[in-house]
Amino acid sequence: MFSKSKDISSRAIIGGGLGIVIVYYALRELRQFKRRNHLKSLRIKKQKERKEKLESLQCDYSFGPDRAAIVSLTFDQLVQKLQSRELKARQVLEAYVAKAVVATREFNCVTEFIEQAFATADELDALPTVKGPLHGIPICVKDDHHIKGMDSTLGLSINLYKPKSRDAVVIEVLEEAGAIPFCITNLPQTTFSMAAGGALLGTGSDIGGSVRIPAHFCGIATLKPTSGRISSRGLNASLELCAGLEGVSGMLAAEAKTLAMAYSVLLGGSKQFKKDPATVPMPWNVELFKSTQPLRIGYFTTLAFFPTIGDIPETVLKAKTSLALMGHTLVPFELPDPWHIMEVFASLSFADGGNQNYQRLKFDQVSPVAAKFVAGRSFLSYITGVLSSLLGKTSSRDFAGNPAAQRSEILWEYLARARAIKYDVIDRMNNLDLDAILCPAFPFAASKVQDTDTLLNGIVYTVWGNLIDFPCGVVPFGKESATKIDDYDDEGDNYLKLAKQGARLAKDMPIGVQIIAKPYQEEIVVRLLVELENLKVESSLQE
Repeated sequence: MFSKSKDISSRAIIGGGLGIVIVYYALRELRQFKRRNHLKSLRIKKQKERKEKLESLQCDYSFGPDRAAIVSLTFDQLVQKLQSRELKARQVLEAYVAKAVVATREFNCVTEFIEQAFATADELDALPTVKGPLHGIPICVKDDHHIKGMDSTLGLSINLYKPKSRDAVVIEVLEEAGAIPFCITNLPQTTFSMAAGGALLGTGSDIGGSVRIPAHFCGIATLKPTSGRISSRGLNASLELCAGLEGVSGMLAAEAKTLAMAYSVLLGGSKQFKKDPATVPMPWNVELFKSTQPLRIGYFTTLAFFPTIGDIPETVLKAKTSLALMGHTLVPFELPDPWHIMEVFASLSFADGGNQNYQRLKFDQVSPVAAKFVAGRSFLSYITGVLSSLLGKTSSRDFAGNPAAQRSEILWEYLARARAIKYDVIDRMNNLDLDAILCPAFPFAASKVQDTDTLLNGIVYTVWGNLIDFPCGVVPFGKESATKIDDYDDEGDNYLKLAKQGARLAKDMPIGVQIIAKPYQEEIVVRLLVELENLKVESSLQE
């Protein structure tokens, strides 16, 4: 009798325990279901508002010949006409809004238009004198910089309908110089807006190549500054909790000389430092930028981790020859082990096991590019990774850090390795008495969008600049002919095979070259970008 009662009691306890577990998971699933539906409703609402606004602007501001004439002006021409008051800020703004609407219809590049822009343009036109060197210049703002009264979403539903209380410091400084922020651009598509003529200048950010790679793909210019040189207050960094890597604000422009104007404004005087004392109080050095003193420049055309394809190495060599003809001295430069650089970068990037991105994305509608940040947390993904390893489907070029870096003592080790790489590069530059380095921005020209995530490891050409925190810039200097692809040795590697296939489709796509200088030497980087741009223009005129 006692044994039977004990069995009944045990079964009751087990049954009750199972019931509690079932209820717990059922309630959790219900909460997650409600959360997903809530975010879905926010997306639907925002998309509806965006569609209606786009249609309204298309009706109000058609892109006719007069507006096309304004958009066709170079940055220098536009500045001159606005400074002389030959053109009104409102005229220019309406022309660029009309063009941005057309570009968005084709490339989905603008997420929102900034209503305040029209009032700002009218206020500028009412002033007795121009406000500053950027008076009336429309600029686009990447969707990770704060604009007062607007969302800064990073492309995440959880950030919808959370308007910011003030502008990012970078935006405030540009506005005080007369610039008009008029649209917020999709994160990867900022450069599409410029390449399509929808803006001459815009903000971006970079933690691994996010301004330089799109600039290379789209044929525009950019500069990633040293951290602290440009304020990052009011920037929603993609990996804001990451140790050892800091996302920085950067500018993108249709031309390198426009970058020079933008950075001279941002760093002119003490405005930025007063708004953000955490920045380095180091004004733009006009003498260093305008210097004609010959420089010593190291160069390399490829990295074994992901060898360059097609016309990339030849374009770097053409830039090398052009700079040498200007009187600069070019010498070969060897970067520290790129496999080690990628291991350290990836280990720091995912030292939280991908948790930050997972928490942001787990209830969201996830794009294919971001899917791995969610899938990577699942047991199924873990098993898939193990099976791939056992079946020999992994590659030495996989973008995978050391999972042990999730432990603090291993993380500290990788932080020390990053510092060692930085001083290794500094020593190599000092031993050769180098002022800067010339190299590729990416191993191939723009490829198929669907291959972007798989070929992420091509960022080996940009991440080393982030890891050691050097200023890096990109300027277009060539085009892909697609005539040298067949001779490329893919080594039987799946990544290189895929890149080779994509490169065959890249005919006539722009190729950028990258310039890197020592910390806080942004002026040297921009100087060389402008020199290369001028050389390219002169070469095209001679042809």
